[in-house]
Amino acid sequence: MITIDIEKKMHQVTTESCSENDTIKNMPGNVQPQDVYAALIAANQYGENYLSRKNK
Repeated sequence: MITIDIEKKMHQVTTESCSENDTIKNMPGNVQPQDVYAALIAANQYGENYLSRKNK
């Protein structure tokens, strides 16, 4: 679990995921690091919401 410098590490991951050497270039459109970052944030929110309802 990542607990230190979360935002910085997430930005590093999203930048690497959009590099020329990655397969994200096969996705339709022009996927940018900020798009991947937004998707990670949304997925995390869905997961936290699910867990909070499951644990009631």
